[in-house]
Amino acid sequence: MNPWTADGEHRVSCIPCGHVYGRSCLEKWLAQCGKKSATCPQCGKMFRQKNIINLYAPEIVVPNNDLEKQQKLIEEIKEYKRQILHQQRLINESSSKRQKMAEQSSDGAMIAESLPLHRAHGGSSDLCKFVLQNEFVLDGARVMGIDASSQIIVASGRAPGVSAEHVLTKICMFSRQETKVRLPPNTKAVRDICITPGGLAIFASLGRKLSLLRSACNICSRLVLFRGSNWPQPRICWITEWHAFGL
Repeated sequence: MNPWTADGEHRVSCIPCGHVYGRSCLEKWLAQCGKKSATCPQCGKMFRQKNIINLYAPEIVVPNNDLEKQQKLIEEIKEYKRQILHQQRLINESSSKRQKMAEQSSDGAMIAESLPLHRAHGGSSDLCKFVLQNEFVLDGARVMGIDASSQIIVASGRAPGVSAEHVLTKICMFSRQETKVRLPPNTKAVRDICITPGGLAIFASLGRKLSLLRSACNICSRLVLFRGSNWPQPRICWITEWHAFGL
């Protein structure tokens, strides 16, 4: 298809479907088809020689699909650019916030370093500092209870040897002395331990048994043997009003 002209053999013409061509191009197209009728190269609708209409107009405007696609592509590029700029602003704001937090953290570290000097000169502070004093290795311990008043740790486990009976290990946090306490006969694995304010260790074991350890004399005795099928799941709920029971 060649560009049409204002007059002559290739003057601007149209066919019934509305598409515009040069007249000589349409005639050549009909000759190539070898028939009296042919299809529009753009939409495929049929037209005949007699359907070709010459257009007489001072100016003809024809939509340019390529130009529309180009404008649409430009708009998409602008939209992508706006999104990129928006993301860049968010990144810059986040980076600025992190920098401020780092500066504040650095200032806090400097204040923390100055606190010991402040206390050395008679200042006061509520800052607590924990220091590792003792470390205990409990091999095979199951459950554990701590007597804060007496500074004693009570842990359950198995004794070494062939029998491997269940025992309690009592550890003094001051002297690091360990004492093995034998449990009542036929006591199975301990499931939970609770230390009362009076220094008594009450523990529940498998087999529906509840036992009491008197820490002062290392005497362990059984308190209750639960029977029946209404025994709850193996989860212990300890009471807090021990003085009501003389414990």
